[in-house]
Amino acid sequence: MSTKHIDKGRALEQAVKFIQETILESSPELKGTKFTIDTNVRDTSSGVLHEIDVLVKTHLNTDYEATWIFECKNWSKPVGKNEVMILAKKVEALKANRGFLVAKNITREAKAQLEQEKRLEFIRCSEDFLSPLVSAEIIHTVADPLPISIQIRYLGESLPPPNLPSLDSKKMDCLLNGEPANFQSYIQSHIERLIRKDMEQNKKRYAHAGTHWRQISPTLFFGERELVIGGIVVDYVTIPLFFFVKTSRSQILSKFELEGRGRVYSFEPIETFDGQTLEFQMIKTL
Repeated sequence: MSTKHIDKGRALEQAVKFIQETILESSPELKGTKFTIDTNVRDTSSGVLHEIDVLVKTHLNTDYEATWIFECKNWSKPVGKNEVMILAKKVEALKANRGFLVAKNITREAKAQLEQEKRLEFIRCSEDFLSPLVSAEIIHTVADPLPISIQIRYLGESLPPPNLPSLDSKKMDCLLNGEPANFQSYIQSHIERLIRKDMEQNKKRYAHAGTHWRQISPTLFFGERELVIGGIVVDYVTIPLFFFVKTSRSQILSKFELEGRGRVYSFEPIETFDGQTLEFQMIKTL
């Protein structure tokens, strides 16, 4: 089986999972109900291995616990009766309450077989549907500052005093407006605000995908005895700030509509500065 075929199948499985999660979380009748949703489950509870695309369990650990099985077939050709019979066997083996066959089309024989299986239901899915979101994209912008060495000017001193206190927040005494303060946290909050302000002021520049280099050196001025470090009054602090801004534009990778249930739009993954991968989905119930 080709990798492309596997990816298409898994995309539909994820779409079913996201829609079911949204339905269960938003339904007033199921508010507060415990549930689990797992994909690619290998179940041997009956003594025989059964592969389940999406397994949903609700009302966990109660007398009303229910099990639903979703069989996902993202095929271009209609699904036949054999797949219906296999799903019926899985429902029986797992003692499931319901089984759902999710596919674009089914044959007449498959439809006739479904009518004989009272616990089974067909859910039509589609990738070709009209929506104002089909051309949507996600713009993700994040800043990554380099290590910072701040410059402190002490009041009445042209040069730093000889016994300059360490800027290690664990060793340094700091008073801000007469109250004990964490100097490192105080400066960090200013850095975050400065970066947010820069990103807001340069929206057009950062709208272009890629990595952008920025350098600013703001100065924070303090009133008389507003900031005291190690017993020494600070006049101002300069923050030479060097940082990268990375902009990624993520377009729709796959989209599915499950008839009567909902739509899912999955976007291209985005890699962050630290190597993590971000995934985005938009889900709308019907």
